Amino acid sequence: MKDNVDTILQQKQVTVNDLDNYAQRLREQYKPYFENLTLKIKREGTAELTERGSVPCSLEIHTVPRNSHPQFSVFLGTSSKANATMSVGNLLGRAESLNIIAETSSMEKKWTFSFNAPTVKFLKNTSFGTGIYKDTSIVTEKDHYSEVTKGITASLSKDSHSLNYDLKHIDVSLTKDISEATLNEGGSHIKSSLTYQFTSKIQFLSTKSKVIVEYAGLGGDAKYLKPIINIKSLLFSLGKWKLKLFTKLGGIFSLGTRTFISDRFFLGGLRSFRGFEEKGVGPRGKRDPYGGNLFYHFTLLLQYPLFSKFNGQLFLEMGDLINNEISWLRRPTLDKNLFDQMRITSGVGISFKINNMMNFSLYYCLPIRTQPTDLLRSWEWGVTTDI
Repeated sequence: MKDNVDTILQQKQVTVNDLDNYAQRLREQYKPYFENLTLKIKREGTAELTERGSVPCSLEIHTVPRNSHPQFSVFLGTSSKANATMSVGNLLGRAESLNIIAETSSMEKKWTFSFNAPTVKFLKNTSFGTGIYKDTSIVTEKDHYSEVTKGITASLSKDSHSLNYDLKHIDVSLTKDISEATLNEGGSHIKSSLTYQFTSKIQFLSTKSKVIVEYAGLGGDAKYLKPIINIKSLLFSLGKWKLKLFTKLGGIFSLGTRTFISDRFFLGGLRSFRGFEEKGVGPRGKRDPYGGNLFYHFTLLLQYPLFSKFNGQLFLEMGDLINNEISWLRRPTLDKNLFDQMRITSGVGISFKINNMMNFSLYYCLPIRTQPTDLLRSWEWGVTTDI
């Protein structure tokens, strides 16, 4: 089969120390899609290295496409979502992929379809993706409303930056048993939003961070600014003993209209706040959660080896979710609402891997500080499978 030659970098300023690392990251990125992959680094011109050790260079990727191949993964858990993902890669021989994602839980069911073409070259070192999707949240005995979202999405990414546009039609239907606090949440609306995401890694601090800012207001009914910050820090490491800190903060700042239930934050569940049911933290009417406009969540996690492929965990989690308007910015109100009702849980866990294909986790959670309206869950478990 004849090689395809794709030059994805031209006149790129790369430090000498980072050149090999950058090439290795590209190998890992494209390896799943190609049988053979060879990187050729070429310095442009004869200029000597600058004081910072940077040199202009180009990078060619010589590839032999891999045949289209399906990949399937499954996650199962208690209060968190169970999801199945099927990806068919290299559809046209240029690392394109078709992704089908199904999610289900006691609260909702979702189907998402997307097509991505990361090697589109109208911009160098840039990825582009687009998709059409329909998400459906079903009515359960715990959730007296259903939500159907139909939309289109397009994304553009370069290095550590990405930009995503979403156009959605969201229809919320209420049942006759809906609580009084959520009576005004029904109806349909259109949201047109632009989301910017920046990721960074500070090597010597062993910290990874992600900043997400969504602006809704490019037409449609929803108008708000929604920043979210995620930080993962490795505080201590000795062999397989690791102490980690996870920080997540977020808020919605309304720009003249009320926020909709589909745009608010929810906390609770294995992947959100252990010790609580999914959507088990925060404002609710009877058993109907209606989300909050401001939240914070911290997790201190100690991982340590047990025996064979078994590992143990000790964790402490704290956070809160409130539903206030812009008065958050008033210091007394902010302190009272956020910290007076802070939730705290702790617990232990055990996990093990089978042939690097299946990961099983089991946790026991002990509530330290909760509120009367919270929905608690002592045992959490999850299974992740990659096929």
